[in-house]
Amino acid sequence: MPVDNPDETRCSQPKAPVKRGCPVTSPSDRSARAGLRRARLARRVAGHTVGMHDADRLLSDAAALVQAEHDADLRSDAREVFLAEAARCRLADRHGLGQVLLRCGVRLDGEWCPQERIAGCVTLLGSDGRRQLAAEEAIVLVTGTRSALRVESTGRETTLGRWLREAWDDGDILRALDARGGWHAGPVAFVGADHVVIETDAGSVVLPTGTVQSWSR
Repeated sequence: MPVDNPDETRCSQPKAPVKRGCPVTSPSDRSARAGLRRARLARRVAGHTVGMHDADRLLSDAAALVQAEHDADLRSDAREVFLAEAARCRLADRHGLGQVLLRCGVRLDGEWCPQERIAGCVTLLGSDGRRQLAAEEAIVLVTGTRSALRVESTGRETTLGRWLREAWDDGDILRALDARGGWHAGPVAFVGADHVVIETDAGSVVLPTGTVQSWSR
């Protein structure tokens, strides 16, 4: 059989098709393109044209800026929460040892007991172990103690009337400080809606509960 082109080989293998538009890239090429992308991003962040050697520094600066803004947002949110919680705190929620000056001039010393909440009063534990209540509206000045956020899960709040009725029911000796600075002590004889009767050595004393500046039992 005649051969048209003697340069052609009869046993030549078919060649694999060559894909167009998808050049094979080496790892070094891919790294170079990633560097270019970082550089372009850095230029956008920095707002001016930079060289390749500045890209990593600018990216670090950008990351630090984003982190700083994130931290600032967290601090702002935390401060808002703190201020909201602080607005709920009352004088009776303070902690530690302190001294209370009352309108009548008497000073009370003791440790704050925020877990024992009597409505309208601050509860102190005296050095003798006796609980003392100071009427909040009679307090002129507080020294010592420290601020503390209100913890709803500790203790329960009760009314002064209930506290006085418990003293009456238990037969406790009640001490009451009147607006002139005089103490009245004795067993409770009666607890009304707005007054209490104490049997003192000098006889029965009727005290309007709203005028008493301190109680203890």
